[in-house]
Amino acid sequence: MVAFVALFLIFSIVLTRLRAQFGTPTHEFAFFGSSSIMHRFMGTKWLTDGQATYVAQVFVLMNRIYRNHPMPYQLEAMKMSKDEKLHQGKLMAVIGVATVLGFFLAQFFLTVKVYRTGVVGWTDAAGYLENILRDRKGPDVTGIVMTVVGFSIVMILDAIRFRFPGFPLHPGGYVLCMNYGVDYYWFGMLIALLVKNFTQKYYGLSGYEKLRQVAFGILIGEYAAETIWMAMALITNQSTYTISFNDRSLGAQ
Repeated sequence: MVAFVALFLIFSIVLTRLRAQFGTPTHEFAFFGSSSIMHRFMGTKWLTDGQATYVAQVFVLMNRIYRNHPMPYQLEAMKMSKDEKLHQGKLMAVIGVATVLGFFLAQFFLTVKVYRTGVVGWTDAAGYLENILRDRKGPDVTGIVMTVVGFSIVMILDAIRFRFPGFPLHPGGYVLCMNYGVDYYWFGMLIALLVKNFTQKYYGLSGYEKLRQVAFGILIGEYAAETIWMAMALITNQSTYTISFNDRSLGAQ
């Protein structure tokens, strides 16, 4: 338990620093967290059935994908409040109230959804537990070696960026590209990078500042359009648009 909490806090700090330094629009670490690290280095033979059940439930709740981790979002809220010279103590009080209220509301609406649609297909925790109980393993030597190699690459990239400012390869990009967390936006980010570099090279800082205003306009316009479609989906109870990747679909249902 102590090892799990320690690893979870380490991942929390990494996620928050990644969001602050890299500015990535997501911080998804799919299926790579405290549980997977412990299983890789220590194996699952030592787990009792009760401990395996606990680990499976906590895995799905706390560190399955990390996209819902609160610390990066709290950091952004604190940064915005600092820029606007708002009282940090009041902000933390608001965050605390929102956390407690959000927890109970989430549980309520989850119960409503399960009551209406059932739990067919909701097998993440059960499937994870089944794999542990069915296939007890010792330490994963190959996984340990690959983890050490990946960690070494990140440290090397970070050292190079520290010594050579402007080095294009960011260690955060390497980490995020290890799973499908960048599938949603990588091409859009590539286009934005090319447009940004072109503008800076040929139009300077004044052109870059104008480009920023255009980018903000595009973001606000997209949010406004999606809000309209989401409202229509809620009113009509029909899917209004769908985003598909890796043969999976995400839509405004």
